[in-house]
Amino acid sequence: MLCAVFTWLDEPISDEFEQNMHHWWRQNVEQRNPVTYPSASYFGLDETEVANRFSAYAAKMKKWIGP
Repeated sequence: MLCAVFTWLDEPISDEFEQNMHHWWRQNVEQRNPVTYPSASYFGLDETEVANRFSAYAAKMKKWIGP
């Protein structure tokens, strides 16, 4: 997962680079901000309506954003 962007960009990476990325990720876990996604209702929107409006986009971009 960490190197997925390099795969997507078709950029080769060495085993050493990948190992160093994983090492950094593990060592810096405390410094990362938690990932938060406010709900649509936070912005006064209906979750179902937003999902319906962006369904085609989400389907097309699934290869980038994952399931």
